[in-house]
Amino acid sequence: MASLKRRSQFYGNLATLEDAGLPRIRALKQGHPEPFGQIAAELAETIAVEGLPMSEAMRGQPRLFSTMECSLVEVGERTGNAELVFRSLADWFELLRTLRGQMITGLIYPFLQYHVAAILLPLISYFAGSITGEPITIFQAVCRCALLLGVPYAILFLLFVVRPRLFPTGLPLPPWVSACVLEIPLIGGLSKKLDNTRFFRALALSWRSGLGTVEAVALAADSCGNSWTRGRFHRVSEQIAEEGCTFVEAYRSQFTPREQNAMVVSMLETGEMSGASDEMAERVARVCGEEAEQTLKRVSTIVPLIFYFLMAGYIAYQIIMFYKRIVFDAINSYL
Repeated sequence: MASLKRRSQFYGNLATLEDAGLPRIRALKQGHPEPFGQIAAELAETIAVEGLPMSEAMRGQPRLFSTMECSLVEVGERTGNAELVFRSLADWFELLRTLRGQMITGLIYPFLQYHVAAILLPLISYFAGSITGEPITIFQAVCRCALLLGVPYAILFLLFVVRPRLFPTGLPLPPWVSACVLEIPLIGGLSKKLDNTRFFRALALSWRSGLGTVEAVALAADSCGNSWTRGRFHRVSEQIAEEGCTFVEAYRSQFTPREQNAMVVSMLETGEMSGASDEMAERVARVCGEEAEQTLKRVSTIVPLIFYFLMAGYIAYQIIMFYKRIVFDAINSYL
């Protein structure tokens, strides 16, 4: 996937050109940051030749554009608010870039800690073993060190090389995998908050554009990155269509109390009673975005502590085993 900065710039440029009244095809042919310059030109050609809307042309390139992007652009096309949607997408990817930067900054220290531990722990085992009478060879120590150092790079390889080939940007993970992701501590909560930010922002745009609740919820559901969460919101839309209930009633029915945020539900109820559901949905999106930032800050604080206590615990274990060996040798010598 192209960098978040360039993706944000691409949508920001489209929003500016749309606001200036430039036709969509001409706007796409303007100078955009690569690789979007060539991509935008291909989109313009597809739109001109096949007569497709931009959202459909984007869906023809699933490795480049996510379901969320295509769905939001479709909302803009169907409601005549393309400029607002492009601006919202630019802001969204800028937010993701900020969150990613915070995550990387927060993980630099624990990453360095891990490398120190990966070298230090096998050395401690080597020297402590030679003292306690349970030695390991230098070759074994080096192998342990190499194995520990290779683990994070193997994970990064799977995440950024293997996973994109198996599950491209526009192709979601299977629902059962997505459901498992949501149960991972911290990561699952962060995924929920990011999807709620996407959903409620898209819902606010759809409502503001005059779409009915059923259609607005269905379109907004497609903006969720997690396929399990997306399916739950689609069931909310289906329940509203079948039973004629309000969004909050369907939301409470489809999501368990543990999954619901009491403050979010209260805000949405207030919006329904006051007739300002779109404004409340936008506020909910902002709240969820702020919660996602706070979650990332907690992750960047907790992870270094976990590494520190694990390393300290291992060193303490080696010290205890060292003195245990000395004490038992002394006792045996007197017996």
